[in-house]
Amino acid sequence: EVGYYGVAQRLTYLQTAPVILLSVILSPRLSSARAAKRFGQFNRLFFGALAFSVVASLPLGAILFLGRDSIISLLFGSTYLDAAPVLSVLVLSQIVAALTIPTTSLLLMAGEQNKFGMVMGSALLFNVALNFWLVPIHGALGAAIATTCVMSLLFAAQLSNVFKVMAKDSADKKSGN
Repeated sequence: EVGYYGVAQRLTYLQTAPVILLSVILSPRLSSARAAKRFGQFNRLFFGALAFSVVASLPLGAILFLGRDSIISLLFGSTYLDAAPVLSVLVLSQIVAALTIPTTSLLLMAGEQNKFGMVMGSALLFNVALNFWLVPIHGALGAAIATTCVMSLLFAAQLSNVFKVMAKDSADKKSGN
């Protein structure tokens, strides 16, 4: 079971590689725009990064999802075909994970590391609890489901905090700070 999860997860890592590269370029630009109080540019950069995250991770995710049996057989052998359902679920998880890359960059750049840490710590605990519940019942597929659920909640929490940062920036701009 662990091998099935490992095979599937290795394949899905490719989905987020372009977004990780983007974050190297994006973080200094976001920081510069915010420091200069160019909030329109700041917001456009962030939402553009979210769009890029989907556009960059979705095509490979679709290929992995649609060709999962052939890809697994070709790269790992038919012994690992039981990893196909796990791959199907983790493809979705990595699309969501790609979205957390720009939110993470923004929150850390905006000095919200405490909120970020609380959200990450909560996600970790929830992930452990879900795995204790789902893995004994569903094996590797349960672990993939837990990962996807936690990633989705993590993104929602991070995005909520991003909107709070943007609202604060907007209020500061209106008050002249």
